Amino acid sequence: EYTSHADLQMWLKMDKDVSSAGDIPDDSGNSKVGGFPASNDRPAFVPDTPSPHIQSHCCDFNGSTNQVNIGSASDWDATIVEGGDSQMTLAVWVNLDAHDGGVEHFMDFGGDNILFGRQAANKVYFQTEWNSGAAAWWLSTILLDDYEGTWIHVAVSYDAGSTANN
Repeated sequence: EYTSHADLQMWLKMDKDVSSAGDIPDDSGNSKVGGFPASNDRPAFVPDTPSPHIQSHCCDFNGSTNQVNIGSASDWDATIVEGGDSQMTLAVWVNLDAHDGGVEHFMDFGGDNILFGRQAANKVYFQTEWNSGAAAWWLSTILLDDYEGTWIHVAVSYDAGSTANN
């Protein structure tokens, strides 16, 4: 059994069937949950997985209406900004469908305040916004064309307190 690092704030494995009821449990030990405010937010549950060594099934998000609520902006401000060092790492396992040219969010905090996903040019992107509109962008140089239909692990680390992000 894996024991998480003390700084890990939330770990949602997405390995529970929540297609009709329930919440995604937090495996970090911090007792947070991933919830679903509306019934159409719920993902399907499928026997796909990045590896049987990781898990046997996973949640399958439809790319438009499915989403997980992981708490309020004030919860995360207290954890990362006021109560922490303003550093965060976001990581996901994704199985990319054929790209239709649109933007796909792997994660979206606070209604576009922190975005992590695949953008129109089929590259990984990260954007964070603060102070009513000032934003920092990062765009990968790697095209994701070769990874469509394949599970990949994507992570980005960000230090909101660094002036290098301006």
